[in-house]
Amino acid sequence: VGGTAYVRLPASVPVYGGKWVSEPVSSLGGSSSVLGGSAPGDPSELLSALEADGAHVTRVGTTQVDGSSVTEYSVQLDLSKLAGLAGGGVRQSDVQKAEQELGSSTLPLKVWVDSAGRVRRISMSLSFTPSASSTGSSAPTGSVSLAVVIDLSDYGVPVHVTAPPASQVVPSSALSGATTS
Repeated sequence: VGGTAYVRLPASVPVYGGKWVSEPVSSLGGSSSVLGGSAPGDPSELLSALEADGAHVTRVGTTQVDGSSVTEYSVQLDLSKLAGLAGGGVRQSDVQKAEQELGSSTLPLKVWVDSAGRVRRISMSLSFTPSASSTGSSAPTGSVSLAVVIDLSDYGVPVHVTAPPASQVVPSSALSGATTS
């Protein structure tokens, strides 16, 4: 909305649970090939873009997503390639920190694509232990499990989106200083 992306945090998230996090779209690397070709955020060329950016893509098989026949792919995204993506919006130091916290140099994804080449679902599931420096606290941190599933449907249907109320929005930069008591 107006050059800003919003993501609502689950209510169970400490400190900012239930709030909307805002981030300028320009900082998300909208022109990156990983977002799919010439149209920022166009998912139709996601697999090709991922492969071009160094990801290992393997065909898993066919299944159904939301009533549509799709092909499932397993993707191993090489984190060391992220620094070159997003128009330089990802710093090498951030990639190294992510590799350390994940305990891996790859990010596993699953992608489901329909017969028209449109991405219908993307999922990611991982566990990691944030370092004390990334949470802004010197206290020991616990492990974090994250599961994200994004379903995409209704391609070509016009939509009207409004920003959430300002009282319910926190900038993404506020998250780096958030700690639990």
